[in-house]
Amino acid sequence: MSILSIEVSAQIPVAVDTSGFSTPTPVTINGYTGSAMEPFISSDGRFLFFNDFADHKQIYYASRVNDTTFNFVGPVGGNVNIASKTQQTPSMDKSNNFYFTSDRTYDPFAQNFETVFGGPFNAKTGAVNRVSTLTGISRKTIFWIDMDMGISPDGQYLYYAEAFIPPGSPVPTITNMAVAAKTGATSFSKLTNSDMIMTEINNGELNYAPDISPDGLEFFFTRASPVTGQAQIYRATRPFTTAAFSAVQLITAADGFVEGPSLTSDTKRLYYHKQTGTNMYAIYTVTRP
Repeated sequence: MSILSIEVSAQIPVAVDTSGFSTPTPVTINGYTGSAMEPFISSDGRFLFFNDFADHKQIYYASRVNDTTFNFVGPVGGNVNIASKTQQTPSMDKSNNFYFTSDRTYDPFAQNFETVFGGPFNAKTGAVNRVSTLTGISRKTIFWIDMDMGISPDGQYLYYAEAFIPPGSPVPTITNMAVAAKTGATSFSKLTNSDMIMTEINNGELNYAPDISPDGLEFFFTRASPVTGQAQIYRATRPFTTAAFSAVQLITAADGFVEGPSLTSDTKRLYYHKQTGTNMYAIYTVTRP
């Protein structure tokens, strides 16, 4: 979810990324001319998923030519996209279980709070024909939504942003990162120590758009600047998978208004989107040794 403007008070200093990301490079999607946002690179590197920038966002995908060039295939097929609804923030585990967020059934007055959906992606047809509602993580409280998420490559943990959007506000005033463990084919449950794990992430600012490394030790996310309203990409690490993440580091190589990090399975390349003009966004990538 793109945060275009915010109002927060004091800037909190952060360290600069020490892992060596550099060389921001635009990604070419042959055959596609619109805005491309919220990129997700599949574990095998074959597909780049993304959504457009529209009143009702749709999810698309492209096939790999090389690390910075993809051929546009089209919308993800099956039951993912609904023209009158918003679909965004695609993510997929290494078993091709595809996840995304949508407002297709969101109706708090009818007690329908879930916004995360998933189903098996067929790499041959490019379709997710069996889409199910993901249960167990919603607060089921009015004005709170699960704004976006990222699945761990092994499919066992879901990282997501709990967002509070008060009446009349175009953007959230609170976004807290959380982590849930898989409890069934279409259900997850927030970890009891989720708040501890995310202590350094949830600092009162707007933090969202998560991505986790294959070993679970490196966490990427977007944070909106409390001074300029800019969105930037950050990184945090931990020594083992049940530990809390460390103090965050700013990935300075991803410059400008940037959101939506997605790490390759070899952890050497990070995809993200960058604002390139008024209501225009493009996918970029940075690399590290």
